[in-house]
Amino acid sequence: MMRKSRKKNEHNNWWNQPQASPTDNAVALSARGRRAARYRWIIIACLCSFPVLAFSMLYVLSDVTSDNSSSVVQTDGPPVQVRAAALDTVDRWVNDPGCPLSDPHVLGFDSADVVPLPDVNNNKLPTYTTYNAHVIVASQVSTYMVSVNINYDPAFGVDVIGNPTLMPVKPSQKDWSDENWAGTKSLGANEPIKRAVSAWSKAFTSGNVDELTTVVGDPDSNHLYFPLTGIGDYTENITLVATRAVDKGADPDESVVMVHVDLAMNRAGVKESSVSGYDLLIDSANTGSARVVAWGPTGSGPTLQPFENAVSDVPAPEPEPTVNPTASATPGGRN
Repeated sequence: MMRKSRKKNEHNNWWNQPQASPTDNAVALSARGRRAARYRWIIIACLCSFPVLAFSMLYVLSDVTSDNSSSVVQTDGPPVQVRAAALDTVDRWVNDPGCPLSDPHVLGFDSADVVPLPDVNNNKLPTYTTYNAHVIVASQVSTYMVSVNINYDPAFGVDVIGNPTLMPVKPSQKDWSDENWAGTKSLGANEPIKRAVSAWSKAFTSGNVDELTTVVGDPDSNHLYFPLTGIGDYTENITLVATRAVDKGADPDESVVMVHVDLAMNRAGVKESSVSGYDLLIDSANTGSARVVAWGPTGSGPTLQPFENAVSDVPAPEPEPTVNPTASATPGGRN
């Protein structure tokens, strides 16, 4: 007897049998079971962390709204409301037509002092804080301190009491020295020093790397010196010449001197100039071969070292654009 053939798409697998059912282990190891397990752990983690997050949010909110830690009060100074009230009050005061100062300008907030309460047991004492806030104001002739009396409460804000108080700023009692270098011996600018400064000024404002490198005279052929670029004209003015500081009673070395020079420079095509100050170090200053070997900002003279401005293996800087690119730069001037 011939056996009937099975249908082509029918498979005799155990999971297709109606009486077959997956075991718990099979369900847990299936893709759907693994996803369900992950979801259960996520739900459990959220439920466990919710109380912690809720308490944290309540703590943050209570801290922000508390009187002692208001978000608008700075811990290292007066509250910002006090500063703002002081600046606003003084600004309106100086701009009043009746202000006694000539062309006054508010320079900025200075400080604020807490007015202490008397150390007594009295229920009439205020619960707010009172500040004397100080604002700096300058006129055409002098500088002043304008003070404002301000009450402050974190819940109710600020209240300005009375009118601003105008007080002159005390002059400095310090005996300041007008010299740039302490403990040095001042000298006059001899002809070699003048020539060295003039040669350096011309090369430094020329925009020509080779020219400045030649003027410095660095024995290392790998060193280059970068000048300013885009300078149209200049003048130099030597204001100070001095030796290095030495011990008391010792003779200073006058062959190495420091020079301060002011360069009045303008851009090519611009008439107005601006002054920049430089400290220079000059070697062989008492000979005919005096030359500038280092330079830096005002006050740096005692720390300058020969050839410290040298650079190597770097590309030349991009030149500054001129106001009128078609006009040729005016050659540098001299005193």
